[in-house]
Amino acid sequence: MAPADGKPVTLDGIDSILHPLLCSDSEAETEGHLATLVDEHADPIITRIVRKKLRVSLKPSQGHPENQDGLELASELRAGIISELHRIHARKPHKAPVEAERPFTSWPARK
Repeated sequence: MAPADGKPVTLDGIDSILHPLLCSDSEAETEGHLATLVDEHADPIITRIVRKKLRVSLKPSQGHPENQDGLELASELRAGIISELHRIHARKPHKAPVEAERPFTSWPARK
């Protein structure tokens, strides 16, 4: 899905949190930015939402089935976000405008 105005998305329209990842050229730099994004931004949101919606602790030591389901769901969401970030980075939006297929932040909600 393209943006509502139909214009290409450039880094000017990218959230400042994503900017360093999208501009990184080396694999090590990319992985570092990706780890920061996931650890500092995605994980806290994933954890908060899964805990609230499933009413689980997400502590690996608690083995009841509901908690294990929550841990699995959180892991799947994390993997999906990482995959999507890799896909976006591979398109090199800092070198040429790209058409936005869908807003990044809405990815987990569609699953």
